[in-house]
Amino acid sequence: MTGVHAAPRGPIAANVRANEYGLLRTHPSMGRRAILSGSQCRPRANPTCWAPLRERRSRPASRLPRGPFSPLPTMIRLSRAQKEEVKQFRTITGAVEKVAIEYLKAEGWNLQNAIGYYYTSPPAMPAPKVNRKAIERLWAKYRDPQQDVMQAEGIGNFCEDLQVDPSDAALLVLSWHMKAEVMSEFSKDEFIGGLTQLGCDSIEKLRKRLPDLRAELNDAETFPKIYEYAYMFAREKGQKCVHQPMAIAMWQLLFINSHHWELLGEWINFLENHHNRAISRDTWTQLLDFKKTVFSDFSNFDPSGAWPYLIDEFVEHMMPQQSEQEGLQVH
Repeated sequence: MTGVHAAPRGPIAANVRANEYGLLRTHPSMGRRAILSGSQCRPRANPTCWAPLRERRSRPASRLPRGPFSPLPTMIRLSRAQKEEVKQFRTITGAVEKVAIEYLKAEGWNLQNAIGYYYTSPPAMPAPKVNRKAIERLWAKYRDPQQDVMQAEGIGNFCEDLQVDPSDAALLVLSWHMKAEVMSEFSKDEFIGGLTQLGCDSIEKLRKRLPDLRAELNDAETFPKIYEYAYMFAREKGQKCVHQPMAIAMWQLLFINSHHWELLGEWINFLENHHNRAISRDTWTQLLDFKKTVFSDFSNFDPSGAWPYLIDEFVEHMMPQQSEQEGLQVH
């Protein structure tokens, strides 16, 4: 008939009709696609047989496969309001869709809370690609072959190749990245893990990163973490407290540049002349808060505050000196 296309004939037509009903499959006994008979495609009698196409098309959305290989984009499963929140989140933060949805879900789809959470706890960045074998060769060069750790001699050679003094603050920050537990000693996991995280698989690359490591001490969010780590790092094995000389050395290393403390000299003199005992973790932690909040003339110091006893003693020791200085300024 004119205007009416003749139905396709032959094997192609059979395949078209078979595919419409989901019957075009690969039979185990055949090396190519073939039309299965009705007895070969009974989904209830044979659980391994694929369901007809029409049944799969009618499957509700809730039964569609989930996960990274889902055939539908993630946004399709969201309500209109949720899609709008994802759009606003991405506009403000620049995050990809997947990250935006994860943060919004974590905060019950509260946009403001999700944005705040994103900036206070940003998503972890993937570690840079490095040549692990190259890092392992560095490890083999500096480790102690008898104990399979990098000890003082190996660390000295390591610093010499880096062209950096062992007392440089960059080494403390590097140890923090390595999550080293003991001063003057690196395990294999610490060394390889730290360099992998920094994306450095050669001495030359790590040497170029030294200015960045020093700069981390000036970061307002990073410094408190390194400060807390320094106490653990400075302890000797099996000790709960840090010996006073080591604590003083750490304070001199940390309270520099943007974290300069005007009273550091007086604090050290007080410790050396009136304390001469190990420094507790509470004193170490609270001293940073004291430095941040209490004026150098102690005018806003609250004697009833919950400061460690050693800090209270320091203020009592300094108050007469402050009074004398104020008297001299008046006259």
